[in-house]
Amino acid sequence: MTEQQIKEEILRYIKDRTYNYAVLIDGEWGTGKTFFVKDKLLNRLRETVPQKNIYYVSLYGISSSEQIVDEIYSSMVEEFIEKKLGEDKG
Repeated sequence: MTEQQIKEEILRYIKDRTYNYAVLIDGEWGTGKTFFVKDKLLNRLRETVPQKNIYYVSLYGISSSEQIVDEIYSSMVEEFIEKKLGEDKG
């Protein structure tokens, strides 16, 4: 799939009300997953579906589902603090 096709498929998935789950992008180390998500996908998602809460969590080094939940929670708290106090204030 091309970058554009991946973005469009993720947007379709997020807009579909039958789904209410996370999106996982999987691939070999060094293939550009982080770059793609941070530099190409996140802004597009936030512009296209501003009503959705979108959190980026890396699974690098994660070994349990509890750690994933902790990472998501931390990301949510960080976003809340940034909205209330401004970036890099928390």
